[in-house]
Amino acid sequence: VEKAQAQIAAMYGYMEQGLEGKIWMMGDDFTLADCASAPPLFYAQQVAPFANKPNISAYFQRLMDRSSFQKVLAQAKPYLDRLQS
Repeated sequence: VEKAQAQIAAMYGYMEQGLEGKIWMMGDDFTLADCASAPPLFYAQQVAPFANKPNISAYFQRLMDRSSFQKVLAQAKPYLDRLQS
């Protein structure tokens, strides 16, 4: 568990720095990099919140605000609810 927490913390540090001054992962445009980072970031924040990482938090909020991401979460809701039970 400690190793996993250290790996998540390292990833958050890398992402926090990499997102500096960017709207999306690669710059101003939403790309496949954002599609790929959304699922692991969604699950990672469940076990290791990133509220103290302003760039990641703002980026994640932009993801959450996208209608396509909202649609995916709505479709996954029955499965996510089962995980929390």
